[in-house]
Amino acid sequence: MLEYRELYERVKAEESDIDGLIKKITAAAKEEGQDLREISLRIARELAAREHNEIYRLVPVNPLPTDCSYLRADDSPESLQMVIDNFPNMKMLYDVPVRQIKRVSIPTFYIAGTCKDAHKWTERLDLDFTFRKFPEILIRLLKQELNR
Repeated sequence: MLEYRELYERVKAEESDIDGLIKKITAAAKEEGQDLREISLRIARELAAREHNEIYRLVPVNPLPTDCSYLRADDSPESLQMVIDNFPNMKMLYDVPVRQIKRVSIPTFYIAGTCKDAHKWTERLDLDFTFRKFPEILIRLLKQELNR
C-alpha cells in the first residue's frame, strides 16, 4: 500500500515541476466539468501512471467525510498532518481549515442512513433502513444524549 504523499515524492524525484503538473491536471478536470470529489482521485491516478514498473489500485480508506468534518478534529497533530499530506491538491480543491477546526472543536456525533453513490445522480437509498430503522435509532440516541 502506498500513501499519496509517498507517490507524490516518488514522482517528484523524476518530475521536477510536480506541483505544476498537479495544477494542470486540476485545471483540465475542472474545464471538463469533473466533480470536485473526483479530481483528487484523478490526480492520484495520473501520478500513479507516471510511476514506472508498478501497478497501483486505488483503495477507499475513509469514503464518508461529512459536513460534521468541519465541526471537530480531535485527532493528534500528526494525524491531521497525515490527512493534509495525503489529500491531493487539498489547498486548491477543498481548502479545509483543519487547524481552525481543531481549535473550535464542537462536540458532534454523526449518524446517517445508508445509500449507494452518495451525492450523485445515481444515488440510491436503502429505503427500509432510511425510513423504518434509522428514525428509531436516531430518536433513541437523541433521548440518550439529552438524558445525560
